[in-house]
Amino acid sequence: MTGVFAEIGSGENLYDYQTGDLLGFPYCRCERGQSAYSLAPTVVSKGGGQYCFKVIVKNCSANCCKVDLKKIEFNVNAACLVKSAIVRATVNGNLTAVGPNFYKPLDSPPGSAILRLTSLGLGLGSNGTEICLTLKAGVNSTGCDTLEELCIPPPGANPGVCQVAMFNNNNSTGACCPQPSPPQPPPPCSLCIHIRLVSPIIDFPTFRFNNATCQQLQKTVAGPMNTQFTALNVTVLKPFAADPQLCSSVETQICTSVVCPPDDVQQRLQSVLQNELDLGVGLLSGSVCPASSGYTIRALSGTQDFLNLRTISNCKPGPDPFPGCRCDKRQGIIPLYVMPTVESLPGRTSATILHCFRLGMVPPLFRTPVGLYVCMYVCMYVCMYVYESNRRMITGFRLTPRGGSPRFISVSWAAPDDNTVKATMINWNYVQQADGGEICMELRKEMPLSDFCLGGGSGW
Repeated sequence: MTGVFAEIGSGENLYDYQTGDLLGFPYCRCERGQSAYSLAPTVVSKGGGQYCFKVIVKNCSANCCKVDLKKIEFNVNAACLVKSAIVRATVNGNLTAVGPNFYKPLDSPPGSAILRLTSLGLGLGSNGTEICLTLKAGVNSTGCDTLEELCIPPPGANPGVCQVAMFNNNNSTGACCPQPSPPQPPPPCSLCIHIRLVSPIIDFPTFRFNNATCQQLQKTVAGPMNTQFTALNVTVLKPFAADPQLCSSVETQICTSVVCPPDDVQQRLQSVLQNELDLGVGLLSGSVCPASSGYTIRALSGTQDFLNLRTISNCKPGPDPFPGCRCDKRQGIIPLYVMPTVESLPGRTSATILHCFRLGMVPPLFRTPVGLYVCMYVCMYVCMYVYESNRRMITGFRLTPRGGSPRFISVSWAAPDDNTVKATMINWNYVQQADGGEICMELRKEMPLSDFCLGGGSGW
C-alpha cells in the first residue's frame, strides 16, 4: 500500500440535508457509559501537520469495558471537508488499513461533520498505542491543517481540544463509548522581544519614546517577524502586534504565541528572526544616535522563550571629519543643540518634502566651559554633513524663528569634496529666536533623508 488518504464520504456518508434529531456528539444512538479506552490528555505535534495521540487502556466494570476498539470519530469543522485537502492516519507508524473518512451524519445538526478512523483492530492489550493524524490543506490553503482548525472543542474548552468517540465492533455489544476526557493540544511556544534604551551618565540631548515612536518601533520589528513565520509555515496563535499598553518612555516589548515548530524549523527561525531583530534595532539606532551619542539599545527575548534572541547597539559619537573647519568640535561649545527628532512636512511643491529640525538651548549643566561663546549671541549659519553627490536633491531651506514667520533661502555649499551643505544668513538671537526655532531641509521626495545625510542612518 503506497498511501491512504482521507476521502469525503458519498452516498450514505454525506448528506446535504441533516435532520438534527441527535444534537449531541457522538451522533448515534448508543450506550454512552464508561469506557476502558481514552486518549492521553497531551497531543504531540511532530511538525509537518502531524499530531499524535496515545491510547490509554484502563480497567473498568461498565458495559463498554470489555470490548475491542474498532473505530474512533472526531467531531470536526465542516469547513475541513475539502476534496483537495489530505489527511493521513497511522497506528504505531503504519498506515491504517482503511483511510480516514470525512462524513456528515444524517441525524446530526445541520453543518456538523465527523472524521472517522475505522478498522483499527485495537483491544485491551493496546495500551500505549500511538495514533497519528497528518493534516495538509488543499488548493489555496482550503481545508484544515491544524487541530485548532480541525476539531470542534467541547463547550468551554480551548481551540485545538478534540472531542472524540470510540466504538467497538458491533458483533461485541453494539455500543459506542465516547472518550471521557478530550485530549489537550500541545502547549504553545511563546516569544517576547524586550527593547530598552539605556541612557549614558550624562544624558543629553535626551531621547525618549512617545506613543507614536514606540508603536512605530513595535510595527517595524513585528511585521518582518510575522512574515518569517508565514514563510516557514509556522502556525501563529497570536501574532506580533503593536500595543500601546506595552510602551513606556524607555522600553517596549512585542509578544507572540505559535504552535511549537519542530527542531529544524526552530533552528531556521533562530537565524532569520535574529537577523530581523538586528535590522530593527539598526533602524532604531538611526533615530536615537544622531544627537544622543552614548546611548545603548538592548533587545532580547525572555529567559523562558523558545528562541534566544539578543542584540545590543551602542551609539557612537558622530563622524570625526565633520565639520571640516578648524574649530572646537566638542559638544556644548555653543549653547544651542539640535533636538533628536525630525518632522517631515509637505514641501513647496508636490515633488518635495521638508525634513525639519528644532533647536534648543543646552542647559548650563551640559555646556562646555570655554568663556568665549558667552559673547556670541547670534546664530549665523548651520552646517550639515551630507553626500555632495546628491546636491541636486536639495532645493532649499526653510527657516522659522521662535514666534516668527517662515522664510525660504537658497542652498550654499562648502568647498568641493567637503560634503557640507549650509543654511546661511540665519542671524537669530540665541534666546529670543534660535531657542525653539526650526530649520527644514527641502528634499525631493525620491531622496530619503537617511540616504542624503552622511553616516548612513545616523543623519549627522
